[in-house]
Amino acid sequence: MKGILGSDWVGLEHFRDFLTSPNFGHIYEYAFVECLWTYYWVSSPYHFSFNAEPTKKGSN
Repeated sequence: MKGILGSDWVGLEHFRDFLTSPNFGHIYEYAFVECLWTYYWVSSPYHFSFNAEPTKKGSN
């Protein structure tokens, strides 16, 4: 197994193919929305709260 550094260089052909593919817009949009959704749920003080009140840090 060569790994990345031991493999032959194929250039940017596959990268260009991906950027110009008809599915790129859908994939980019999905990734962007997923990123926003994840950021919202991770940073929200209401995360996992059933009574919809933010929890105070340091309180048990």
